[in-house]
Amino acid sequence: MPDTPRAYIVDDDSAALKSLLALLRARRIDAKGFSSGEEFLKEYDLRWCGCAILDVRMPGMSGIELLAELKEMGSSLSVILVTAYGDVSLAVEAMKAGAIDFLEKPYSQEELLAALVRGFDVGDAAARKSEMRADAREKLEKLTNREKEVLELLAQGMTSKEIAQQFGRSPRTVEVHRNRIREKTGAQSLSDLVRLIGAA
Repeated sequence: MPDTPRAYIVDDDSAALKSLLALLRARRIDAKGFSSGEEFLKEYDLRWCGCAILDVRMPGMSGIELLAELKEMGSSLSVILVTAYGDVSLAVEAMKAGAIDFLEKPYSQEELLAALVRGFDVGDAAARKSEMRADAREKLEKLTNREKEVLELLAQGMTSKEIAQQFGRSPRTVEVHRNRIREKTGAQSLSDLVRLIGAA
């Protein structure tokens, strides 16, 4: 299971970082702060869920570079980017990189909290999707290579008879494979199996 949702703030401005942590904790939002992207990555765990608030311009790794790194790692954290030097091209770059919001300092508490609520919603959905993907992959890993081949052909809409002809086996043998696939994956129907493949 993923960890409890939390706000992760990365900002090299210690005063801004303390202020933001105090604001979130006063609103009973679990929050943790980091002074750089490098410091964040040293502690980062893929099981973390919630929302990261990243300052765009920092010494070393920028907020956008950290966002790209998180995406590369398959993180389910949603990301809000903040900057004191906002411009349209930077906002476009941030959104293309996968940020769910882009705030220009000084932002209001209401703006930030509204963005954070959206971030938690998006992050929660991403964490659930990530969990479903891991569960689907785990189930599919239980299958033998032949069962995986049969499953692929079933998902393409082939009948047991057609699959049997392709493998030079009897339809009965294919039915045995189908039953084993259902047992190992817990799927009750062909549509369940198709969804399982899609989730993985």
